Amino acid sequence: AASEAGDTAGAGGVVTVRNDVGAIVLHNVSAVAGATGLGIAGAGGLIQLKSAGGTITQAGGTALSADNLKVVSDSNVTLQNTGNALTTVAASETGAGTFFKYTDTDGVTIGAVAANGTGLGTLDNLTAVTGITTDGGAVVVTSGGTGLLTIDKVILTTPSAAGTIGGAVTLTSGGAITSTATNGTITTTGSASVVDLTANAGGQGGAVLLQSTNTGTITLNAAIAANGG
Repeated sequence: AASEAGDTAGAGGVVTVRNDVGAIVLHNVSAVAGATGLGIAGAGGLIQLKSAGGTITQAGGTALSADNLKVVSDSNVTLQNTGNALTTVAASETGAGTFFKYTDTDGVTIGAVAANGTGLGTLDNLTAVTGITTDGGAVVVTSGGTGLLTIDKVILTTPSAAGTIGGAVTLTSGGAITSTATNGTITTTGSASVVDLTANAGGQGGAVLLQSTNTGTITLNAAIAANGG
C-alpha cells in the first residue's frame, strides 16, 4: 500500500558477517530503509564484517548498501566496487602492515559506528569502531560522483613494530573533502627506533595524499601528522 503523510518507513536491519578462521567474499549486501513515498524516511541499517586470518573482499559487480559499515580484521580488506553506497565507514585493522581500501559511489564519512549485533548475542555483537586505524597498513578511501568525503574521526596508521614506516593514506573525491575540527586528524607517523645498545633508525612517516578530481574544495579543520618516528 502507498504510504501517507505521517507514516514512517521501516528501518534497515543489522547484517553481521563473521569468519573467525578465514576469509570473507561478499555478494550484494543491503540494509537500507524502506521506501518512504509521502511518509517519513526510516533509518538505514548496519553492515558489520569481522575476519581473523583471512581477507575481506567483494565479488565483481556486487555492492554494499546501508547507512553504516563497520569492519574489524587482521588481514587486508578490499571493498572497492563502485556501486557501494554507505553513509559512514569505520574500520579497525590489527594485522601488521594490512590495508583497508574502500570505494563509495557518491560521498562518504569516515566516522564512528556503535556496537551492535544480530542473532544469538555476544558472538554477533561487534564492538564500536571509531575512524580507520591500521598497524602500519595503507588506507585508501575513494568517493565517486561529486559527493562530499568527510573525515569526521581519526585516521591512524602508526605501526606497533619499532623502526617501521607509517601506512600511507590516500583520500580521493570527485567533490569536496573536509575534516572535522579536533577529531578529523590524519596521523601516519612512523614508529620510534628500537631502544638498545646498537644504532637503529626510526620509521619514516607515511605518505598522505588528498585529492579532489572534479569540482570541490579541500577544507582541513584538523591536523595531519606524517612525522618520523
